[in-house]
Amino acid sequence: MRTKKKSGAGWRPEARTAAILVAALLVGGSAGAQTPEGSGSRLMQGGYVNLNWAYLLPDRSWSQSLERRLYNEDATFEVRHAASRSGGPDVAAGLRVFGGLAVGVGVARFRTNKTVTLTGSVPHPLFYSRAGADRTRKVSQQLTGYGRTELGVHLLVSWTIPVTGRIDLALSGGPSLFVVDHDYVDGARITVDEAEFPYESVQVNAGAASARRGVRKRVRGANVGVDVTYHLYRSLEPGALFWTVGLGAFARWTTGTSALPELGPAETIDVGGFQTGAGL
Repeated sequence: MRTKKKSGAGWRPEARTAAILVAALLVGGSAGAQTPEGSGSRLMQGGYVNLNWAYLLPDRSWSQSLERRLYNEDATFEVRHAASRSGGPDVAAGLRVFGGLAVGVGVARFRTNKTVTLTGSVPHPLFYSRAGADRTRKVSQQLTGYGRTELGVHLLVSWTIPVTGRIDLALSGGPSLFVVDHDYVDGARITVDEAEFPYESVQVNAGAASARRGVRKRVRGANVGVDVTYHLYRSLEPGALFWTVGLGAFARWTTGTSALPELGPAETIDVGGFQTGAGL
């Protein structure tokens, strides 16, 4: 038996957000269409190309709770992933539709090296832990070699607004697609190295060579941003290759969420975040 979804009723939150952003840009474009000739209508005669260096702020920290059966008891581990700020190239290009309205595509890539800390309790090989007699050994280790690569492809529906003769402001928004390569700790591959008798200490190995695993995800999301450009050079000659060249800065918020069943049925992964950058 097959069922059909009602139109609009099954939209994802990211799709609804993108639709609202595009509608707002279209409304804003209609309201600003009376820009005098020679200012806003001349800012973008054909299209645009943006070459930027961007930064992704580190707001994607998360934790793993792991268990492993050892000596007929449960060894428990808590893994804390703390992302650092990362930079990467950001390229966008678009074509004018009418007035200041343009449709384009942007691509940004970020590689984040994560600080990963593992803490936990490992059972004793000779003694059971009972109430009032905890014989587990505490462990703590900094892990290296873990990271995350995020490639974002953003559909950009933008409206350009002239501020002065040399400065313009562009508001943009639309849907996004992310391809994420994500490292995590596989609890089943954590190794335990016992010290000599009486085994009061233990060494846990969950480094890049042992327990690191990777997963690739494709995640749908949305983006909204603002871009300010200061025009350094403009050529008004017919057929000129570059009508205007300038320096710009932008701020963008991108977001998306996907299930991560490799870590558990209820685990999810967040992508995107606040991005800022500058360029030509």
